[in-house]
Amino acid sequence: MTSTIGTPPRPAGDVAVAGPVEGTSHRRARRRLPKFGLALPASLWWVVFFVVPVVLVIAASFGSKVPNSAGRVSYSDISLDNYREALDGGLDGTFFKVLLQGMRTTLLGTALCLLTAFPLAYLLAIKIRRGKGLLLAMLAIPFFTNFLIRTLAWRIVLAPKGLISNTLIDWGLIDQRLNLLDSRTGVQIGVVYNYLPLMIFPLFVALDRLDPALLEGSKDLFADRLATFRQVTLPLARPGIIAGIVLVFVPLAGDYITANLLGGAKGNMPGNLVASQFTQAQNPPLGAAVAVILVIGILGFLALGFLAGWAVGRLNRVDRRAGTLTAALLVLVAGTFALGGSWRATLTVLVAGAVVVGAVVLYSRLPEAVGRTALWIWSALVIVFLFLPLAFVVGHSFNNNRSMFVWSHFSTKWYGGMWDNEQMTGAVRSSFSAAAVAALVSVVLGTLAGITLARRPGRWTIW
Repeated sequence: MTSTIGTPPRPAGDVAVAGPVEGTSHRRARRRLPKFGLALPASLWWVVFFVVPVVLVIAASFGSKVPNSAGRVSYSDISLDNYREALDGGLDGTFFKVLLQGMRTTLLGTALCLLTAFPLAYLLAIKIRRGKGLLLAMLAIPFFTNFLIRTLAWRIVLAPKGLISNTLIDWGLIDQRLNLLDSRTGVQIGVVYNYLPLMIFPLFVALDRLDPALLEGSKDLFADRLATFRQVTLPLARPGIIAGIVLVFVPLAGDYITANLLGGAKGNMPGNLVASQFTQAQNPPLGAAVAVILVIGILGFLALGFLAGWAVGRLNRVDRRAGTLTAALLVLVAGTFALGGSWRATLTVLVAGAVVVGAVVLYSRLPEAVGRTALWIWSALVIVFLFLPLAFVVGHSFNNNRSMFVWSHFSTKWYGGMWDNEQMTGAVRSSFSAAAVAALVSVVLGTLAGITLARRPGRWTIW
């Protein structure tokens, strides 16, 4: 132990090494950006490419079309005439009929995506310890394919004279050819296929964050697998369920490509009305008014859904049985509306609900190994469903016949013709260039905004 007694005094000219020098703290102080500083580029991008276009669409909805012009808008006479024309006929008008039809397709498609994706996400997050990355990559591969191509591929799969139709007839499973193209069923298959990954990934993220200790604690408290799923897994997966529903519902409600390619005249969606006014009728003001009404309708349906969920949650805190019965009633009403509103629709929803509940109960009663095998079988079927159209596209690229529905014999002539086509190769180069620039901009802006949101949160983050 060192003593300081007797230490000679420090000379007057010496300066202490330790301790701050008076006045240097201000010089060393660094100027810091505000909390939202790194998010400014992404915010600016969002304002320029989202807020401004939305404002322009809203403004155009109050304008009028310039006569004898290719879609020019005049703002000299601001009025609500476009909204009156769009809503002409009231509930019996064209727009409301198409809107209700589109919402039915959207609700049913969202529900089917949720029911299809949840077992697969549950298997990936909870039952698998190794190989998650590989399976997630396999699920993402179909999503990398162009939206138009993977939708068009279903015309090959569902063709009345295609391979699947002929095979089912040869095996005696059906008596006549498939009649799914240009129908509501074909549209429903297409929308589930296109938007299923948007439901799988949020569910996986939510379930993957589930602490295994909570599941083990539930078992230690003598809860069976059904009770554990209902009281632990499902409540903790709610953020993923909500995120998946929003990510699927919003773009699906505005989708019209799937309806055009697979539904024909029977697949009309609200997005078709908007696109036709902008492209065919050359009437942007009326198309903008229809778009605004469509957005309001989508937000209204989402608000009703979240309000119903909030009410069920509040009621469930008071009486769990009353909350469960209320939720079941709401599902019955929504399902009946999605299937057309008839008594047959109600019966179909009841049967489907019984099947889903029965499947969950059966899974909870099965031995662990058998239950995991059932999840693997379901997941394998989902992966086959995702890759089936792509497999048909790859197969027909070697078809000597020009037809997408008739197989002639194996040939590679189309690959040679593609490289000899300057227009095709130019389009490929343009696509890769645009994709590279978009990826670079997205990574830079997204990384800066993500770092700011994660490390410097505040009230500004709600925007």
